[in-house]
Amino acid sequence: MGSMFAEEDYIMVRCSVEILLNNGCLAARKYLVDKRNKSSLLNSASSFVEFLSSLLTLDETHIDEAISCLKETQRYCITQRNILKQEKCSADDLRLLMNEIFSTDAELYMAILSILKQGLKDYVKGAFLIRKSWKQYKRNYDKILKIGGPFLNLNGNSEYQLCHLHENNPEVLSNVEQETVNSDVSSCSCYNVETKTVSSHALHEVQAAIAFGYGLFNLVVSLTPPKVLQLVQFFGFHGNQELGLSCLKYVCASQNVKAELSRLGLLWYHAIIRPMYAFDDNDVECGLEEASQLLQGLQENLLLSPVALYFEGLLFRCKGNFSDATRSLNLALEKPLAYKEMIMFCDYEIGWCHLLEMQWDLAIQAFIKVKDVTRWSQCFYVYLIGVLHGVQGNTNEAVIYFRYVPSLVKRKTPLAVFLIRKATCCVQAPPNDAESLVLLLEIIYLWECLPTCSSVTLSCLLQGLEKTVKDDFVALKLFLTAYVLHRLGRLTQAIECYKEAMTAGENIVGDKHVLPFAAYELGIISAKISQFDKGQEFLRKAKETCSGYDFENRLKLKIDIAMKKMEERAKKELVTSDSSGNNGVCVNLDEKTYDCRCSPKYTGPNCESGCSKFFLIQLQQFLLARLRCVPNPCKHGGVCFESRQTFRCVCRKMFTGKDCSKRVVIHDKCTPNPCKYNGVCRTSEDGKRAFCKCPTYKFKAPFCVDNPCSAKPCRNNATCFNVSVSLLTQNDRSYGCRCAIGFTGSKCEIKLPDPCLRNPCRNGGVCKPSKGVAVCHCKSGYVRPYCLRPPPGVSKCYPNPCLYAGECVEKGGGYHCKCKKHFTGTHCQILMDDCKDCNSKFAHCFRGKCVCKPGYVGDGKTCVPALSGKCSACAGQ
Repeated sequence: MGSMFAEEDYIMVRCSVEILLNNGCLAARKYLVDKRNKSSLLNSASSFVEFLSSLLTLDETHIDEAISCLKETQRYCITQRNILKQEKCSADDLRLLMNEIFSTDAELYMAILSILKQGLKDYVKGAFLIRKSWKQYKRNYDKILKIGGPFLNLNGNSEYQLCHLHENNPEVLSNVEQETVNSDVSSCSCYNVETKTVSSHALHEVQAAIAFGYGLFNLVVSLTPPKVLQLVQFFGFHGNQELGLSCLKYVCASQNVKAELSRLGLLWYHAIIRPMYAFDDNDVECGLEEASQLLQGLQENLLLSPVALYFEGLLFRCKGNFSDATRSLNLALEKPLAYKEMIMFCDYEIGWCHLLEMQWDLAIQAFIKVKDVTRWSQCFYVYLIGVLHGVQGNTNEAVIYFRYVPSLVKRKTPLAVFLIRKATCCVQAPPNDAESLVLLLEIIYLWECLPTCSSVTLSCLLQGLEKTVKDDFVALKLFLTAYVLHRLGRLTQAIECYKEAMTAGENIVGDKHVLPFAAYELGIISAKISQFDKGQEFLRKAKETCSGYDFENRLKLKIDIAMKKMEERAKKELVTSDSSGNNGVCVNLDEKTYDCRCSPKYTGPNCESGCSKFFLIQLQQFLLARLRCVPNPCKHGGVCFESRQTFRCVCRKMFTGKDCSKRVVIHDKCTPNPCKYNGVCRTSEDGKRAFCKCPTYKFKAPFCVDNPCSAKPCRNNATCFNVSVSLLTQNDRSYGCRCAIGFTGSKCEIKLPDPCLRNPCRNGGVCKPSKGVAVCHCKSGYVRPYCLRPPPGVSKCYPNPCLYAGECVEKGGGYHCKCKKHFTGTHCQILMDDCKDCNSKFAHCFRGKCVCKPGYVGDGKTCVPALSGKCSACAGQ
């Protein structure tokens, strides 16, 4: 036979994958618990489920249990290798190699779980295991290379080509059987000792297995926190993210049992991790497009699974399509097979959709559901709910939530330290609604969700940031204002605001992260306008001069990624500008101004001057630029920056001029009075802006122009609010409507359907709408939210023990399974003998159909070699 394990082992592993994606980790664990010692394939699958389950719970006891299970898998694989060696199988027998790969996979999973414990000893142990697994993966790859030729490019090139065996190395094909080896030739099924050949089907299986492990390994190491990565680099290893993704794509395109797991791993990366560390919007959009294609490629029986619907909703949310996102996530929740972790993930994403649409009450309801079921990060949800209450002006309720945050911390993770500091400050000095908005936007920024907001929402948030806050919030408010301006495309204003935030953050005690994050954003903007040298300077400042601030590991990893991307784009843009015949590249700073980035042989404001002695002049300009700021020509503490022909001073507040020598004369912005309709004019703290207090609600800030809300355009008891797209535009008349529960649309003119119309309640539960949400009142023995999951012991049919969509029916204290077509057995686990006419030598039965084995084509009853036409001349040899 050509496979390394029994056919029923592969079927059981595929069943476990389907159960995992449809019913969750607990059901998959129960299915595999009595099968794990049948073969190393099932043992490895069982340990992977344990590993995944511990990742979802992050419970330390569960993590220790998973590590014990992984160690047991390693011992089992060692035992199987010894048995094969006793059978005197050749060293080239692929079953030996497969057991080594399973053992290495377990090593990698243990490394990940050790790092998640976040203790110093755990970091060292995790780094050691990562180094050890890398050596084993490399050794295993070299063995496969000798047997079947190259199929992965591990040489660190910029492009990683993944080739199947027969496409790559014709010289090695003599070592690989194109037909399955007869089982009576040798007891070792995958290696023919007489012809010294291996089964091509088994070889592809081993190649996919090493690609899965090697891909997951490189992806994990590339996203490892800098502290751990320093330990790993001390041992002599660097991860490669691009190679990891390419390896997982290779497995995804194969027929391996882990193909769907690889697809979900890629989905997780492109939809969740890539936006978190993306260099720009284009990088995010490319990732979401790849994720959409991966989602469409799922097997047909998994397209409507809770996992698939969750990822569909997540992608809609990342694209800013919140209504479609909520629809998909609610569909996932309505699935009878939706399990606890998936319900929590869906409610989490629904909460973010409501939050980003500024529907504070609905967001609070969703996050309360998540808080009540999650085992980890409860302190985060309590803090977030408190901030949402504060934004609505419910200060007393907000303080109650803030008081609970420290008591809910189980481990001193970086997030927990941040939340304790923030919550403690909020209890000592309760924030008002404007300060709570600053705290909320800080969370939205750190979770990379602001880019999904519409321009109308961003403008509304910008207007809220104009309100006065206490001194402790000034630096953070300036930073968030700059980021919102950045998202609205007002780069010139954003740059100035970022610099003000950096100045204000230099002497701040609490929010030390403002300065490095502002420097990072300035580096990103500099790269956006092709000022790569300045961008690198800002990024180095953020990385090297700042330490001990919140989310330091995450930011430094983002900086490393950004610096690499910046170097690549600088080289690409330089080559493009030289080869195109132009003197430089024009970059728009905003709607009215631009900047020219000249190619090396040109200079001047518009790159109009050529250089005949290029290298000599460039060296001279470099030396002169260095001397222009020595000694510092900027007065009154101004900061000097060199440029090509002169210097530039960034002055402190109250000073201006080329060398900061002139003191700012504050002109009265309220003379003449800009406020119309007898509005009262007031100036900001720095005297640079004027604000108007309007006589009645019929007039709109900032200059008391006619208020569009006075015409009451919003319907169905909706609240009308003014939206100033540009605070400097006096004639802006835009408005928005905050709809009452049960209505939607730009003017709240559309009535939403009754949430109980489709009756999501199961098992006789009664649905009653409450604040636009369906609430189920369940019968005794069933629990909310949808009366789907009776408590343990109440139902023999939960979780559903019947496989392949079999229906479970309770009967006399027990149960029996009504199986679908082609399946039978106590749990519908046995395929019916509908394949009796299959070609016994060249085909096998899969899901009730005859399927030809790899290398053969036909209807399963008649199978011929795929290359029989070309090789007919060799038949007699």
